[in-house]
Amino acid sequence: MTFPFFLRETELRPEDFIRLGDCFSQSVLELIPYARGPVRYWVKDDPAGAAPDGPAESRELQEVLGRQRPLVVAEDSRVLLPIWNSDTTLCAVAILENVDPQFVEGLSREWLFDRCRLLSRELRLLKEHVLDPATGLFNGYHLRDSVARLLAGSEPALTLALLEIYPRAKDAEKSLSAIAGIGASLDSYFGDSLLHHLGNGVFGLVLRDNAGNRVQDIGRRVLTWLKREKTPRAHLGYVTVDAGADRGGGESPSDPDLLFDQAWQALRIAGRRGPYALCSFSSLGAASSHPLAPLPAVVQARLRRLWRLEEKFALVLLQHDNGTAEGVFPRRVLSLAGADARVVVSNGREVYVVLPGADAEKALAWTRAFQDRVKELAPDTFSMGIAVYPCYAFSKSETAANARKALLHTGFFGPGTMTLFDAVSLNISGDVYYNQGDLVRAVKEYRRGIAIDPDNVNLLNSLGEAYAQMNRHRQALACFERVLTLAPDNHMALFNQGVVSLLFGEEHRAMDSLERALAAKQRNGADEQSFDLHLHLGRLYCQAGRYQEALIHLETCHRLCEEQEPSVAEGKRRAGLGLILRYLGEAHKELGRPREAMAFLQRAIRHNSRDAAALSLLGELYANENQGDDIALSLCRQAVELDDGQWESWYRLGLVQARRDEYQEALHSLRQGLRHNRRAPALHLVMGRVQERMGRLRSAARSYRRVVDISPGQAEAVAALDRLQEET
Repeated sequence: MTFPFFLRETELRPEDFIRLGDCFSQSVLELIPYARGPVRYWVKDDPAGAAPDGPAESRELQEVLGRQRPLVVAEDSRVLLPIWNSDTTLCAVAILENVDPQFVEGLSREWLFDRCRLLSRELRLLKEHVLDPATGLFNGYHLRDSVARLLAGSEPALTLALLEIYPRAKDAEKSLSAIAGIGASLDSYFGDSLLHHLGNGVFGLVLRDNAGNRVQDIGRRVLTWLKREKTPRAHLGYVTVDAGADRGGGESPSDPDLLFDQAWQALRIAGRRGPYALCSFSSLGAASSHPLAPLPAVVQARLRRLWRLEEKFALVLLQHDNGTAEGVFPRRVLSLAGADARVVVSNGREVYVVLPGADAEKALAWTRAFQDRVKELAPDTFSMGIAVYPCYAFSKSETAANARKALLHTGFFGPGTMTLFDAVSLNISGDVYYNQGDLVRAVKEYRRGIAIDPDNVNLLNSLGEAYAQMNRHRQALACFERVLTLAPDNHMALFNQGVVSLLFGEEHRAMDSLERALAAKQRNGADEQSFDLHLHLGRLYCQAGRYQEALIHLETCHRLCEEQEPSVAEGKRRAGLGLILRYLGEAHKELGRPREAMAFLQRAIRHNSRDAAALSLLGELYANENQGDDIALSLCRQAVELDDGQWESWYRLGLVQARRDEYQEALHSLRQGLRHNRRAPALHLVMGRVQERMGRLRSAARSYRRVVDISPGQAEAVAALDRLQEET
């Protein structure tokens, strides 16, 4: 591996005028006084870039390109500024509008030309300033500027997320290589959301207009993906500034440094929760605001005195659904509860009622009667959670917590409802902890629910997912297998079983489970929600060489990506687009469609310029299609520089080198590939060809025999062995 840092002078690329457009425009307006903007960019050699605004502007651009000089259009106060990558290489034109007419009239063309030179250098330096030398991604300076700019603007909501990874590496070189490789893949995964590397495997990004549950969904997807990519540990912490948040003075969300501190605190907590965990800063607030916060000690003590001598009782937690004046609701409960009920006020909206000697049936009868009495007085509504004692293995002191969980459960049915604590209540409370990344508490809740209802498939699925996140894969599989004995068509259990099987390297079992999951979803009419299933199956079919079947699933994924609105695409669908494009390219290549394959691979590289597999595949195609051996060699070398741990990349480099008659170099590359996979027939086959051309016939025969040992009946190897035997 060569020197792993990017320290050479960078050139401006077409995508920079999109990703850094705001920063570039600020520099343009600072260097050209009396220009009020906006600033538009026409980028050379960018077919996806903005087209000229009409025939007149097209002619103006042609004049700038031809003369390599700035152009002033006095009649409508516009200025066109050429931007160079070097003294002669023009890469873009900045178009300034709304320039002060008096400034335009007295403008010196030589002064303006000098400003263009300064601006070109400024933009290149600006790009270097915001790039991380280890990964080529944007760095923390750019992330902080982006956050500050969004907070100062009118962005309705934004989330700052910090993600840390722990690469498995023996030295600094391997660590840097792993971080750069994972960073490139993450950059592709997040699509339009710019990824930043802050150093030491800590990445940051800003997600715009994302509700909290969507951020959690994105976080879990990313952590699951990193787990499948064999990243030993990964954690994610995030903080969300909601649309209604105060952005005024003081320590408010308008301070980007405070936002970074909050995201970092959340990341540190996530690191304590397990190998693949996440945490939201909002969940770290005051304990009293948690939906399952423990009772205040004084309330718990009052309840304990009331049920201390009772062998059987019911506890009802009443919550007022409407905000009446402080104290009105508790007084109403006290007056209507009845002689046998004992009331403890928790706060102005919540009241506990202890019913001595009551079981579940009597508690439900009391709540209905009480509800009727309240309705006679006022139209207000209230919700009730009911828990009884004794209840399975729960202690008396846990009864109040059970009533709280029942109240949380009844919230799904709307105001004015009542729910008796059961296994579903524990599923809901477990989901609260799971969504906050607290997997240990989530597992405890799920297991308690299963103790009450051992055949509850939702609880078993939830417990299995939590175990999988904690790397307890065998326990997770046991949960999913139990679900499938109860409900053989349960698509969630089939999907989860397939994903966990992949982590064990059981591709055939994973494929079978995922195929059954997709069939189950289609029978239920939910195919439009099967993006992840199609993506997994597309990848597995590619790996198994079933490329025609892979195309069906990959094209479905691609269509789902393209059909989504941008806001949804960034949050859910566009994630993984680069991976889809690469696999589409691979499938078309293996099916003998080189043009289609090259088009998809070029798009994959445009989406992620550091996708080593896509670079390697495209290099092989360029060589096969006589598109230029030099370009092919360059692409294949880039691939092994970015990720030298993939045998396929070394194989393709060796293939291209052999085509160029660079036999010693080809043998070196093929041996590097064999270090990573000694049972790859393709490596031995190409090595045999190279050795045969070099006149090393005995070595070639050994390579061909190795091919036949691994893949009996391989036609080319068998024919080569027969030919060599005749020659010797």
